[in-house]
Amino acid sequence: MGNTSEIQFIQFGAISLFIIFIGLLIWGIFELKRAIRKGNLRRIQLSSGNAVDLQSERMFSIVDNIIGETGLTITDLNPQGVVYAKSDYWKATSNSPRSIQKNSKVIVLEMNGSDLIVKSLETQ
Repeated sequence: MGNTSEIQFIQFGAISLFIIFIGLLIWGIFELKRAIRKGNLRRIQLSSGNAVDLQSERMFSIVDNIIGETGLTITDLNPQGVVYAKSDYWKATSNSPRSIQKNSKVIVLEMNGSDLIVKSLETQ
């Protein structure tokens, strides 16, 4: 008789955990949809270097979209720093041995992983 009550207790625990898991999953889906609707979450970056635009549900290549774009340095690039380009902040590395000052215009030459390689558009 003792084994039956232990088995029922274990089954009840497993069912309870499953119900909690399903509840959290459903809550997460609703929160994700709400964030997308409010515009708080527009794009998901994939490890392949591509991204999915959640509002148009289309996939696009970040590399193709950003090479050749101009940006603005948010920090000094000596040789690394932060650049604002294509409506986003990026880690960037200058292709020049010289430092590029904050608030300088740069052009994106290539993408290395999720980092940009840039060169200054201003004469130094």
